Amino acid sequence: MTNFELFTMMYFVLDTELEKINRSDELLLDYVSNLNPFLWNSEDSADPAYFSEFNDFMKDKVIGDDYGYSLIVEFIKTNDEYYFGLEKYFLRISVEEFKEAFKRYLSERHKGDENWLIECFKKV
Repeated sequence: MTNFELFTMMYFVLDTELEKINRSDELLLDYVSNLNPFLWNSEDSADPAYFSEFNDFMKDKVIGDDYGYSLIVEFIKTNDEYYFGLEKYFLRISVEEFKEAFKRYLSERHKGDENWLIECFKKV
């Protein structure tokens, strides 16, 4: 799995939690909006600084048996005080649920998949 795929899974989980609370947490809404990896054709986030920060965070990190679950929690906790506490939404999904969702995501054609990128470059 790539950093972008892990970043996208973080987005999926937080976006799902946002929908469960009817978009009532403005901080989470703002955060998820900035994370959105589907706004641009490239492997990036709506606000490119967010994916850049994630990539910087992931340097020298190893994705373990939990498919990066603990790394995502750690990353969310590194946010400044403006987004303090948003990891509580991510923690609503168990490690096992996350792993199963990630396996499904990786088994389907998706942005970030090597074949998806090859097809995109053919269109340019």
